[in-house]
Amino acid sequence: MNHEEVLEEIFKEQKELYSELTELNDRFVNLDVSDRTPILIEFLGSARSGKTTAIGNISELFRKSGKTVQVIGEESVDITEDVNKDPKMKQEINSADYIKRVSDEVINIYNSAKNSEADVVIFDRSINDRFNWFTIFSECENEPYTKRLGDQKVDLLVVQTCDVAKSLERKFKNSLSLFPTKWTNYQICTEYLEAISKNEANFQNHANATIKLDTSDMDAMRASLTIAKEILDLL
Repeated sequence: MNHEEVLEEIFKEQKELYSELTELNDRFVNLDVSDRTPILIEFLGSARSGKTTAIGNISELFRKSGKTVQVIGEESVDITEDVNKDPKMKQEINSADYIKRVSDEVINIYNSAKNSEADVVIFDRSINDRFNWFTIFSECENEPYTKRLGDQKVDLLVVQTCDVAKSLERKFKNSLSLFPTKWTNYQICTEYLEAISKNEANFQNHANATIKLDTSDMDAMRASLTIAKEILDLL
């Protein structure tokens, strides 16, 4: 069987999805980004909203359609990598101090990424997401942070959310651990969704365009497909 025959066999019960994916792949191949690189795309969102999966799927599609992609994950921030490796440090660190230290690194990473030779740079939480965490842990820092950002923007901001119950269900039903976590709990998940609503104006100031998607009732494939289509429409 050749590749096309294999795909037809795989999707024989999902012909509509196959058609959507075929059209999507063709559109990515034909997308010309040569005169506006790097395109800066930031993802932010609720825990377990499918953000990281969407980033992986969309970055793969960009690459396989001939574009160069740089993905900057959360652990590109040194302090985040350190905290995630050390459970004791994570529990003891002051959240407000941590968020401020992260924001300093995030701005530096963003400024470096603007000069990337990649066609597309995708951030897993960047300059806009800091507003949400400042709102939760140290709202007085939002104003000085805004001044530091100035007119810095991403080209596209993707805001993925899901309701709190779904966030926690996805977390604990896909893990062997039932231990509580510092920042993925009912209170913080609730406050994070509220912070997104409060920071609409900040997002408008620091992103040229925004995609919003509630993934509470979506599987990972449908969420990624929906976002990819909207990215194409905006680019």
